[in-house]
Amino acid sequence: MILKSVVLMLIILSVNLYSQVNTIKVEPKGAYKEIDVEYQNKVYEILIGKKSPERDELVEKVLSNPENYYPPTLYAVSKVLFEKNRKYDAAFWYYTGQIRARIDATLCTDRSAGSALGVLREKFGLYINQYSFSDFDNVRLILKRVYKFLENDEANYDRRWIALHGLGGFYNEDPGAKLIEPKEKWDDVKKKVISQNQEGFEKALKMMEDGSLFKNFKNGPYTNDEKDYYYNRIPMNVHDLNSVVLFKNEYDIPFGAKDKKYYFIETNKFPHADYESFEKLDYWYYKDKVQVYYQGSTLPQADPNSFMVIGRGFGKDKNSIFNGMDILDIKDPASFELLIGGYYKDKSFVYDKNFKIVDGANPNTFEIPGK
Repeated sequence: MILKSVVLMLIILSVNLYSQVNTIKVEPKGAYKEIDVEYQNKVYEILIGKKSPERDELVEKVLSNPENYYPPTLYAVSKVLFEKNRKYDAAFWYYTGQIRARIDATLCTDRSAGSALGVLREKFGLYINQYSFSDFDNVRLILKRVYKFLENDEANYDRRWIALHGLGGFYNEDPGAKLIEPKEKWDDVKKKVISQNQEGFEKALKMMEDGSLFKNFKNGPYTNDEKDYYYNRIPMNVHDLNSVVLFKNEYDIPFGAKDKKYYFIETNKFPHADYESFEKLDYWYYKDKVQVYYQGSTLPQADPNSFMVIGRGFGKDKNSIFNGMDILDIKDPASFELLIGGYYKDKSFVYDKNFKIVDGANPNTFEIPGK
């Protein structure tokens, strides 16, 4: 997002599968001049910036009063939380921001402004969705809690923010232009959007469960010719064309690659230690006979011979439980289990979403709150 004087974004859809995003600097006029998002944009820019104490403090400030911040800020918060391996919280705030943005787009009188949702999804959605849809029961509970939160959510920000991303801002100079539906319609629109999201989500999830959602995507994003392999038509610059192997998921769709020297995350490449034994375990973890890898980094503490994934970005070996690059303080790693709703357990303890022991909780009888 950009500051008020340059906030208008034109999304130009190309004729192929991809979209090109051009940011055109335009001074808002007419009713658009009254939309003050300068503070909101400043917060957003800090959140998507470099790690800093200021950014961490700002995350907690947003989480304390989320009603005061427009949806892009919630997307940005989800990114920071995911980087901190607070994946459950990250998913909650990503989907909260997404549905709130859909509500705002529905309220906006300029339907072209809804293109901002696609931009936000492309920027923030990949890893959140990979995490969320790796466990259907867990994501169902996340969405259930998101819907409950949104039912009582009072948006205390200027919901006209999204109008600044529509085409109307380029030509509409009317100071009296109606940019958003009247307040008396807001509750009905919110209920409608939440209902539509529930229906669409459940339909998509059932199609994922039976595999029908993927029947037309057997080649995934990968293509190749005599010169190179391509991810979404972007050259991967492989080291050895003849040694390229595409890894496939449970739906037989390619979702990663390796050659003699590198493994590839989209078009980014990273060195591995042993080509023959190198394998992709899930969206996050890889290993060969020498070491374990998480995304583009090595996990020197992990034992490759015993390492396995256990879902949602977690892994384990004979000694430890891993959440991304972090080793968790779990009392009995051998009995560690993922629960849903941001809870975990071993044979002696229940752990909350921050991996702190839940006082007094019996792992044998513990029930997920709100399930």
